[in-house]
Amino acid sequence: MRSLLLATACVLSLAAQAQTYVQLNPSAAQSGSTNITGTHTAGSFWGSQTTTNAGNTHFGLTEAGVTRWGIGTFQAENGTNLVGSDFAVFGYDNTGAYIGTALYIQRNTDFTAMGFGTGISTPVSFLQLKMPANGASTANSTLTFGYPNDQGNTNVAVGAVTGGYNIDFNTWRDVQPNQIGARIRAERLNNYGANNGLIQSMDLAFSTSDGGSQASLLERMRIKSNGYIGIGTTNPQSLLAVKGTITCQQVTVTQTGWSDFVFDPGYHLPSLDSVAAFSARFHHLPGVPSQADLDKTGINLGAMAKVQMQKIEELTLYQEDADKKISKLQQENADLKAELAGLKAAVQRLEAAKN
Repeated sequence: MRSLLLATACVLSLAAQAQTYVQLNPSAAQSGSTNITGTHTAGSFWGSQTTTNAGNTHFGLTEAGVTRWGIGTFQAENGTNLVGSDFAVFGYDNTGAYIGTALYIQRNTDFTAMGFGTGISTPVSFLQLKMPANGASTANSTLTFGYPNDQGNTNVAVGAVTGGYNIDFNTWRDVQPNQIGARIRAERLNNYGANNGLIQSMDLAFSTSDGGSQASLLERMRIKSNGYIGIGTTNPQSLLAVKGTITCQQVTVTQTGWSDFVFDPGYHLPSLDSVAAFSARFHHLPGVPSQADLDKTGINLGAMAKVQMQKIEELTLYQEDADKKISKLQQENADLKAELAGLKAAVQRLEAAKN
């Protein structure tokens, strides 16, 4: 009897040290709840759906007994072509009332036509973000790149490029692997502010590629942090700088002031002799930029059009003055012809009287 008790005690001791497994019947729903801590390992884990007003929730997350988040499928399988079972994350307010779909991913057979939505359960494109209809500038109405308000000490070069953020558009079935067809890049630039504080401005650069190689991805346009735009140049010095030829159907230059003052009664029209002397000495008309000036500053279309119009109007005045002189000469010539004709007639009468 004593030996039997000792053997039983040994078995119970070994059983207490062995692992104990909890097995639930997978063929039928099990009632009750569990409270398990620690690390849990399983070959697979499945959640059974519970139909709610938010969809089919497989996993629910609660805090103090109030539902906070639900993870599950948005639609149940309908048995026809396996339609349904789009993935969704459902959100609830502080009282556990359903708010809406926070994250939605459409399921597709090869994921080429799937839709990804945040705050919307019916995305109409690959990525669709729900934002306020009134366009209000809030934290929920923006798409943000970067890590602001970072702190630390590091050596930086003033005016140097210190990285940026790229949005790349890949080509499709290109002979070049992973070919980038176009890129939009936000580029950070270092500057110093008061008390040597680091200020990072940002340029926006646009690049395109001909698809022949990765090296063909070249910058075509840049918007500087000061608002200057450069096409074909990375360092524009004006609101719009274009390196190359511009082809357009119409250009409108708006500016104040024009050359109508030429026709004012008090305007002093330079004499042609003074214009001739000036052009002979300086090799350009008075008031017109010289070749050296144009080489330095280029041509201001608005200012040049004004100068050219002034010269055209001055030419008009010169022509009007010349026409007056010509008309006067023509009248004098006509008078002389009439006088000469009278003299000839008188001579003829005298000669006839002699005979």
